[in-house]
Amino acid sequence: MSLSSSLSRLLGGNLAATSLREGLAERHEQWVESGMRRFAVPGVNLKLPNGHSIDGGPSPVAGLRFNDWGAARASLLRDQLALFDCYLAGRLDFVAESDDAADSLLQFLQTFDRASTDQRLISAALSSSRYFWQQNTETRRKNLSVHYSVPPDFWLSFLTNDYPIYSHYLFEEHETERDWEVACERKLDYAMRVCQLKPGDRALNIGEGWGGILTFAGRRGVRLTGLTLNDESFGAASAKREREGLAEVCQVIKTDFYAFRSAEPFDAITNMGVTEHLTDYDALMEQYARLLKPGGCVYSDFVGVTHDRPFRSLIQKLVYPGAAAVYLPRLLRAAERSQKLELVAVHDGRVSYDKTCQAWARNVERRRDYIVEPFGEARYRWIWSYLWMSVYGFRTYANGITGTRVVLRRR
Repeated sequence: MSLSSSLSRLLGGNLAATSLREGLAERHEQWVESGMRRFAVPGVNLKLPNGHSIDGGPSPVAGLRFNDWGAARASLLRDQLALFDCYLAGRLDFVAESDDAADSLLQFLQTFDRASTDQRLISAALSSSRYFWQQNTETRRKNLSVHYSVPPDFWLSFLTNDYPIYSHYLFEEHETERDWEVACERKLDYAMRVCQLKPGDRALNIGEGWGGILTFAGRRGVRLTGLTLNDESFGAASAKREREGLAEVCQVIKTDFYAFRSAEPFDAITNMGVTEHLTDYDALMEQYARLLKPGGCVYSDFVGVTHDRPFRSLIQKLVYPGAAAVYLPRLLRAAERSQKLELVAVHDGRVSYDKTCQAWARNVERRRDYIVEPFGEARYRWIWSYLWMSVYGFRTYANGITGTRVVLRRR
């Protein structure tokens, strides 16, 4: 066979394969578009990659603009996890239908939730910390890095720089999210008071973050030890301690709380927003009891659920892998089984958590350019949408999401 004949056959085969691929792609696009028109979600306007539009009806709450057919397919299949992944990657854009993008997002979440079913249990088995095979130091460290291994400047763009804590504040009923800085200090003061901490006392804080609790306690003469498992957090909290001149009063240790030991017990333990990552509750209670003096208190707060089920899949996989919302009866049963801890108080902090996330989200919006320039559009979308999804969760009874404060005392 001549060289020219061989080249002709090869080129002809390649052209045929290319033609077949193009034909299949065109059929796929037609199938997706047909399905989206047939199973459109009322109230959501759609803009397809080919420029075609699908009208969501007379009163649209939001719109989605698809930049590729894979993102459009995720919408057709009502795949919440894939849809969020496409949004973060810029493969689809969220289009607000009101002056306030957050209001549009909240309405979209409600509308899309009604039209979809989330496969939470599958994601929980793969990405949460609900099960024994996920409850070890290396898995916790790896999972924490997804959420927290971002430079401190990112977090300080929307948290108070004086006391940067990443758990819900304590608002009075008449206050709005604009009172967030006052509410932050009120929450820290509340934790100190219920633990009866005074100058010279020793306190242990689980999950020191960026040094907020260390600073608040250290300025008041409390000798605080802050634990963290994350490298970025360890660096930030240590630097904050030095800037505050608290090196003689406070210390920061990088370790897993379950593995931490102390020759001398503590007067109190604080745990703000870390119980979601410490899901072996029996081991948690044993460690509390081991590290506390008799009569010493534990203050903890966390995202709770009113019925025992995982976070939605996109939160478990792409926002907070390794975290599990706390089902209060399970936690309290573990405290009872320990026979070393008694319940002092339980408070519902759902409204305060709602206002806290609103405050953070509005701060994020105000600092959009500051966040996008060094950290990228995807990181902005990630935190902005997550915080408003949290607000939606706290406001939607069917989701069963709440905020809880618990005080325990060592017998």
